[in-house]
Amino acid sequence: MLKKINIAIVSLFIFSSCCFAGSIALESRLPGTSIADKLLQSNALFNVYVAAAVKVGGNCRDLSAVNTALTKKPQLGKNADGSLYVASPWEEVWTVKACGEYVDVPITFIPNRNTPGTTFTISQNNVRLK
Repeated sequence: MLKKINIAIVSLFIFSSCCFAGSIALESRLPGTSIADKLLQSNALFNVYVAAAVKVGGNCRDLSAVNTALTKKPQLGKNADGSLYVASPWEEVWTVKACGEYVDVPITFIPNRNTPGTTFTISQNNVRLK
């Protein structure tokens, strides 16, 4: 319970200090081998920053994504017209520099073929200092 409260407080802190944190608009894709498109990367980045800030102690405001790595490829499906789509979840690890510390934040992306969009999950228990 206390950890959930701390994460909520850190989220609010980062949100209030970033002004644009709810939807970080990326000018270009993040570095590395992520297969998430620019919009999905933008949507996930705030949550990645929160996870990294919690890991280094919560007071960090100096956050930057320095790498992304695809760690588990998705399976692909084929539509009737022959176009491919992502048919299964995939996993990536995003590395964030947070106040001089490097933090690996694993993310699972979950596509939904029935409705537009892809969701993602981050487990704070799997976030690691490098």
